[in-house]
Amino acid sequence: MGRAATSAGPLDHYDPRWAAIKAGGMTRWWFETGPVQEVADVLATSYLERSRNPFSAPVRLLDRGIPMPGASVAATVAVREDLGAEQAAYRARLLLAPYETDLRVDEESERALVLLHCDDPEEGTRRSMAHEVTVTDTCAAYQRHLHAQVNRLVDEDRFPMAIRIGDRPTVANQDEVRRLLAPLHPDVPCRSPGTTPSG
Repeated sequence: MGRAATSAGPLDHYDPRWAAIKAGGMTRWWFETGPVQEVADVLATSYLERSRNPFSAPVRLLDRGIPMPGASVAATVAVREDLGAEQAAYRARLLLAPYETDLRVDEESERALVLLHCDDPEEGTRRSMAHEVTVTDTCAAYQRHLHAQVNRLVDEDRFPMAIRIGDRPTVANQDEVRRLLAPLHPDVPCRSPGTTPSG
């Protein structure tokens, strides 16, 4: 898309606290030392700041949109406090309650598209972590909970568009992304370069 699109960049660009968090070990802070209220605050603040940051291109692409703090916080407390999916979702709603109105307003300005490996959290976790060199038990548990929470958000219609990747070729998934996004802006190409309508 050239100059018609830009990336919003990493989430950690939007809150100065990330520098100290990363310096002290982000995984340790996320799952051990950072109070869960602080984890929720850093995440929510970062998402809100990113959403409100001005940008110059007509289309801005975001990796992980506004529905994701709810899933991330729920998965975090599920691991840290040994909670089931429903309990974790409820706990996350309480932790994010101070930001709920702002998050909802900003969510309405996004056009969210979620990519899922599949509907099964165990299989989704396996596929997500297949390329990792090492996987700790904590990270694997977090990914399982995260997949379950993202599926919950899909069931709640928090993502207007969803793609199940499955075993399809990458270009087929890319074309489906373009097909869903092309009606939203004239600069989004409807097909991958070099492909024909028959694929």
